[in-house]
Amino acid sequence: MSDLSINISYRAIDKTKVALIDCDGPLDSETFFEFEKILDKEINEQNYRIIINMEHLSYVSSASLGVLMGALQQVRDGGGDLKVTNVTPKIKNLFDMLGFSRLLNIYDTDELALKAFAAEAKKL
Repeated sequence: MSDLSINISYRAIDKTKVALIDCDGPLDSETFFEFEKILDKEINEQNYRIIINMEHLSYVSSASLGVLMGALQQVRDGGGDLKVTNVTPKIKNLFDMLGFSRLLNIYDTDELALKAFAAEAKKL
């Protein structure tokens, strides 16, 4: 059985909550349901600003990529965004091959993604 650890913390930027989701382990056919459940919870609570830290992600399945793209569409429809950070070279290569790098906002660190959310909030 695959082990996936997901931790969620929150930051406030201009009175807006940003969810920081840290994933550790594989996002595979056994664990993507947990990932989907967490993203659905955030979206159902109308938290449309999400950062997913992929630094400790060892694998991403096609089902997990589908969950990620579905969540991206939902948060953008809600006026927010989903940003990914600390993407490993292996997963970045996968994103590049599938064209996801053109769809996702990818940052080197959580702090850079938070700064991007702050800049977007100032434009509103």
